[in-house]
Amino acid sequence: IRGLARIFIEDSFVIGNVSLLEGKNGLFVAMPSYKTKQTDKDGKSVYQDVCYPITKEFREKLYDTLKESYELAKEQKQEEARDSVRKEVKETTLGKEIPFR
Repeated sequence: IRGLARIFIEDSFVIGNVSLLEGKNGLFVAMPSYKTKQTDKDGKSVYQDVCYPITKEFREKLYDTLKESYELAKEQKQEEARDSVRKEVKETTLGKEIPFR
């Protein structure tokens, strides 16, 4: 799991427990689901989505937006971590500036 999302639709409806997962072919979106009593041909449990986009166009737009939001949040966290390290390095050098990349 790379991330969890909550989708708000027109300030009137919310979808929780949307997962962003890292698969063999990259990042993908998994809508909230529940485990059924069924199993597949390999004996693994079958899950049923609770809610999902109906049209291909909306699904692509929704999933692309979720992935972009995830990447943006990830970049912001990385920048915050870099800023924190820069601050620590600056404070520990007692005023001596050390180039940091």
